Amino acid sequence: MADAMTLYSGGGNGGSRKSVYRDWYDKMAAQALGHDKIEQVGAHVIEGAQVVRSGGEALITGGILGLLHVELKGGLDAKMGNSLVPVDGAIAALGLGGAIFAANHPTGIATDLRNIGSTALGIFTFRQTLALLGEKKLATGGTIGGTLGPKPKAKIAGDIDEGFAASDIGADDPIVAFARSMR
Repeated sequence: MADAMTLYSGGGNGGSRKSVYRDWYDKMAAQALGHDKIEQVGAHVIEGAQVVRSGGEALITGGILGLLHVELKGGLDAKMGNSLVPVDGAIAALGLGGAIFAANHPTGIATDLRNIGSTALGIFTFRQTLALLGEKKLATGGTIGGTLGPKPKAKIAGDIDEGFAASDIGADDPIVAFARSMR
């Protein structure tokens, strides 16, 4: 058996393996030549490309689901027979399930399906959480933040609708008319 000072030591089946010193030498040479830095830059470039891919797929998926929500009569809740099917939930299930089945596909479509399914699942979860918690908050008299959420509905007969101007409030009410005359 060769000692630790040799660059290569004999392997068990006629091959060779590096000694401890050869491993150390190769690491130092790679650092001196900047191979580690090249590998680090390469990792950043690859990750950047993945971010662009994933972000682009999320952008397209979200845009399409937003378009469907605006254009379909029931929004993202499509009527199928006697029940409502959440379009975003269905796309999430198809995308995530499809990614599992396409795991060994040579085109890498599993990544695309996973990204699309994950984005659709996030949108579905957002809508369901907003509906559930928004209803609870409105029921207790609270208001929902944001401009895209459900708007509070009139809780008492005679409450004003958004179509009225502030000057229309109490126009028929004698008490309001009297109060206005005292200004």
